[in-house]
Amino acid sequence: MSAFSVSKNILFGLILVVVGACSSTAVKPSAGGGATNNTGGATSSGGAIGSGGATSSGGTTSSGGTTSSGGTTSSGGATSSGGTTGSGGSSSRVDAGVTGGATAQDAGARDAASDTAGTGGSGLPAFILGADISSALEAEGTGTKFYDNGVEKEILQLLKDHGFNFIRLRTFHNPKASGGYSASGYCDLAHTVTMAKRVKAARMGLFLDFHYSDNFADPAHQVKPAAWTSLSFAALTQALADYTKTVLLELQKQGATPDMVQIGNEITGGILWPDGKTYSPDNRDQLAILLAAGIRSVREVDPAIRIVMHLDPCGDNTTTRWWLDSMFERGLDFPILGESCYTEWQGQPSVWQANYTDLLARYPKLSFMAAEYSQEKRAANDMVRSLGPRGLGTFIWEPTFFGETLFTAQGKDLTTNSLISVYDQMAKDYGLR
Repeated sequence: MSAFSVSKNILFGLILVVVGACSSTAVKPSAGGGATNNTGGATSSGGAIGSGGATSSGGTTSSGGTTSSGGTTSSGGATSSGGTTGSGGSSSRVDAGVTGGATAQDAGARDAASDTAGTGGSGLPAFILGADISSALEAEGTGTKFYDNGVEKEILQLLKDHGFNFIRLRTFHNPKASGGYSASGYCDLAHTVTMAKRVKAARMGLFLDFHYSDNFADPAHQVKPAAWTSLSFAALTQALADYTKTVLLELQKQGATPDMVQIGNEITGGILWPDGKTYSPDNRDQLAILLAAGIRSVREVDPAIRIVMHLDPCGDNTTTRWWLDSMFERGLDFPILGESCYTEWQGQPSVWQANYTDLLARYPKLSFMAAEYSQEKRAANDMVRSLGPRGLGTFIWEPTFFGETLFTAQGKDLTTNSLISVYDQMAKDYGLR
């Protein structure tokens, strides 16, 4: 685990204790530790290494602060002027079932409505102002209440009142397993269904994040669920497909079909190590097969669900392109790329902007979002907004307690702080109200 992982874990654990969350819950490792190296060998501590050996600009430490200004303008802007390589599509190296199904209609079609409908496959907002609040149910279970300017509010209504329109939820295979996320089972299927139904009742969009692990998956950790450790590769692929479908069918049955689904979390280095690892060993062929199995299951449940691949190196264009080209060459078909954009690990917003601007022109069939961020709130959103119709939006990660939070702890309760006003302003500037 990198030094960044340790510091993030300590912060996470301390704040969970402050707000009264369950102390047995495991901590999310860093978004930037143990990044990939496709040539094999040692891992980097601050960003991946691409095929040309170029190191990431990640690892730049944040200066902290409340920077809500800066960034590119929100008035839209440049769209891709034709494309070059990596547009995805039709290679035959991966199961043919992957290339079928909906692909979000040119990977950029959206409704203009600021509310998303309560069923899966509904139109996306004109711009996604999203938040990952997967820990909220756990916090509520320990008695935490949420306040906005002194008024107690349900967490989803509170966020919606400030312009948020989409919620991301993570799900683990068996968080109660040895080494799992939560002895109480938080973020398992049952808890995910409970929170997903609340999201839909609030008429907000739902983004489901499959970790394919019993605990956090990230650049340094892609541990198989305990129940899958002894499976052959063929059986592992089938288990992933069956599990993905089981989760989505249950959500569908409960009236909470996700609008978007993420196949793995921060998967630059692959998933389900070592079978789906991208380096040491180089199992990219198998990674493509595993991801294809997940995509196929999503489309068999509801072809209107948008499919997202989530990488970590927002500040490393070389590695991002290497991963995309590797998967497109193997026939993988997906419409949306999300990356993690943390100043601690992926550098400053100007580096993110350069990466996304290049990707926009290079991959004309892809749409883009910031799947995770914390600092540089306005800059992160303006950056994605500047990509035009193919810049779908952003998701701040755990804003109730992590990083540059939107809340201040008062005992075990949480109350909004001044940074929440950044989202009021963005909702107004982006025409979401």
